[in-house]
Amino acid sequence: MKSLLAFLLIASIAVNQHLLTGTIKSKTGDPVNDAVITCKGHLYYSHSDSDGNFTMDVPAGYYWLEVNRLGFLPYREEIDMNSDRSISIVLSEDTFIDKQIVVEANRAGSETPIAFKTIDQEDLAESNSGADLPLLLEFTPSYVSTSDAGIGIGYTGMRIRGTDMSRINVMINGVPLNEPESQSVFWVDLPDLTSSIESVQIQRGVGTSSNGAGAFGASINIETAASSNDASIEFNNSYGSFNSSKHTLKLASGLFADHFSAELRLSQVKSDGYIDRAFSDLQSLYLSAAYLNKNSSLNFIMLRGKEKTYQSWNGVPVELLETDRTYNAYNYENQTDNYWQNHYQMVFVSKLSDRLTLNSTLNFKHGEGYYEEYSADDNLSNYGLDTLVTNVIRRRWLDNDFYAALSNLQYKSKTYRLTAGLFYSRYFGSHFGNVIGYENASVRTELDHQYYFNEANKTDFNFFIKADYKLSQELSFFADLQYRLLTYQFELSGNRGSETVYPAFFNPKFGLNYNLGVDQSVYASLSVANKEPGRDDYVNSSAESRPKSERLFDLEMGYRLKKSDFLISTNLYYMTYKNQLALTGEINDVGEYTRVNLDKSYRLGIEIDLAYQPIKQFQINGNASISKNKIEQFT
Repeated sequence: MKSLLAFLLIASIAVNQHLLTGTIKSKTGDPVNDAVITCKGHLYYSHSDSDGNFTMDVPAGYYWLEVNRLGFLPYREEIDMNSDRSISIVLSEDTFIDKQIVVEANRAGSETPIAFKTIDQEDLAESNSGADLPLLLEFTPSYVSTSDAGIGIGYTGMRIRGTDMSRINVMINGVPLNEPESQSVFWVDLPDLTSSIESVQIQRGVGTSSNGAGAFGASINIETAASSNDASIEFNNSYGSFNSSKHTLKLASGLFADHFSAELRLSQVKSDGYIDRAFSDLQSLYLSAAYLNKNSSLNFIMLRGKEKTYQSWNGVPVELLETDRTYNAYNYENQTDNYWQNHYQMVFVSKLSDRLTLNSTLNFKHGEGYYEEYSADDNLSNYGLDTLVTNVIRRRWLDNDFYAALSNLQYKSKTYRLTAGLFYSRYFGSHFGNVIGYENASVRTELDHQYYFNEANKTDFNFFIKADYKLSQELSFFADLQYRLLTYQFELSGNRGSETVYPAFFNPKFGLNYNLGVDQSVYASLSVANKEPGRDDYVNSSAESRPKSERLFDLEMGYRLKKSDFLISTNLYYMTYKNQLALTGEINDVGEYTRVNLDKSYRLGIEIDLAYQPIKQFQINGNASISKNKIEQFT
């Protein structure tokens, strides 16, 4: 059982409140629903209903009122809130189609009955001084970040509701970032990604349908930076402890020739690390070129990352925590990880009518690299060489290509939103190792001997359809159905040949949201997710000992309150697993440590996320989580 408890103390400050009401319409006189109304720099915000009406309590004072709605130009007006007032707002249609449509198909809306949190560019920028994205999302409930080097630069990761990175589905513009075989995400491959992010939505639990491996703890939906209408040059520098630094250059062309824009970002991040010798030397590039008009857009995006890090994967032994907290078991000079990764995306968005939109994306990702390691007192016969026992220096390589295509069609009316999506991907991966030398009696002998080589390919197809339907002004219904089909061909360890498996899954999700008023709501949902085993589970087993796919039933209930100076979201979850995979220390029939299926296990918890802003210059954010996680057959 694992428990986590965070405590937050908030001091109250009395503030005079006034009521702001209003109606939002388009230039044609039609009401605009789901518009977001905010007082700039404050927590105070509201959403317009199906008739375009909104209500919010605001403390006395002067504010910049902002209204934002997909498909319309932002609206801004200074208002005096020293008394109650009512206003009418007319929004103009956007000259160019909004890129946010790209991620909307996989994101939760204000009335979606799941636990989620959306973090925008402004909030990320406040803490973007060099640490990787996992460190910047720590104000998410049930969230813990990790850093191998101990400083948030280099190899970093996260756990949400106790689940590791291989169970958290991550997408960039709807395209999976998780490696198809290991199903994990290596953030070090895309340094300073945060500087090119428009927003991030974190869905806890199963969430809505997403592309890639099933979400068993959460899903993270990243939207890259939108095109800017203004030309700009920006240079950011950060310096910190352990010789850490980040340098970022951003160039934006602004809109030119009425329809075109381009952006470029170059970044370098370095650190010596807190752990001994755990240095990081990272570079990245982001390039975006877009063509925009009123009803469609075409955007080319390139992301490139290069990393060299000294390995500190083994952590610090518990017996050394008090005396040598920076201990690193590795001391070979070039015990490093080296990897390069390029992403290319072509994103097309089209507004087919006032209610119907289409977005389609083509993606190609290439990655290659190796980690070098020193293996003391090793026998060369393990590598198909001599029987000499010596110190071996080897490199283990990964070279892979990932192709993906997706398309989403969305229809919106006054009472419902219907979304259908298709996703197809193909992955080709080569795994090989080379002995590059050995040392005997302080004499090093250089080699270039390949001692293993195996390949794998994986095809992933899924189709989903989901609907948000407003049954009444207060009650809305959510349904999401996904079918996923895989083909995975792999080579078994120990030269035992190759095999192909064909997992297929059906993932249904249902929920209800009930608005108790303009500022509060309750919701409940039940979701099912299925997930195939990872690469090691397949290659290090036989057909008889191979683990089964995992299944998760996720029940969520929550309450949301949005006041002018106070926001709170509480959520109760019960996640019960069938055949959850876990290490037990047992060795299977091919002599490998491997994960086994657990018949029954569960995670039960409550989450609280809140924010308080009594005055313009002061804001407190915090969260608390308590969870109970059990494997029933062992407790």
